[in-house]
Amino acid sequence: MYQKLLLNCEGGIIDIAQQFNQDNCAVIAIGLGGTGVDCLKNLKTKVYNRMKPDNPDAAVPTYAHIKFLALDTDRTGIENANAETTEISRINLDTEFFDISYPGDICALLKTNANNFAIRPEYKEWLRYEDIKVLTAKAGAGGVRQLGRFLLMEKASAFVDKVRNLVNQARGGLNN
Repeated sequence: MYQKLLLNCEGGIIDIAQQFNQDNCAVIAIGLGGTGVDCLKNLKTKVYNRMKPDNPDAAVPTYAHIKFLALDTDRTGIENANAETTEISRINLDTEFFDISYPGDICALLKTNANNFAIRPEYKEWLRYEDIKVLTAKAGAGGVRQLGRFLLMEKASAFVDKVRNLVNQARGGLNN
């Protein structure tokens, strides 16, 4: 029983006096896809449990210099997962989520872009759209990594802008 309660075994209760102070640095944690988002939520919980928040008296801890970003093609999946988790590990869909889904017919999108795949080396290396058989997801990748990667590449510019914005927010007020 004692072994299960040790902090290094994912157990125990952390007293406020045991929490770490934040360093003078900005941190951006990004989770990509279903597994990445799950890892991000786990990391978020660890941060909230083990680090002193900006305002210790706040009902929900906040960290101005730590930002989280979940990328996925399945917003509904994240909404459902949020309903099953604690408040501190939930992904805030307004500020911590970047949607890389495609609202239309993904098969048609791939066929429309077939000529681009041949001339764009970043696609040619890894995307063989004719080999993708699982295209049942309406707005997402349906677990097909190549398709998820393609959908991210299609929104790469907006993604880079989102990350830059988060970095600027996290760096605000830091000494260096």
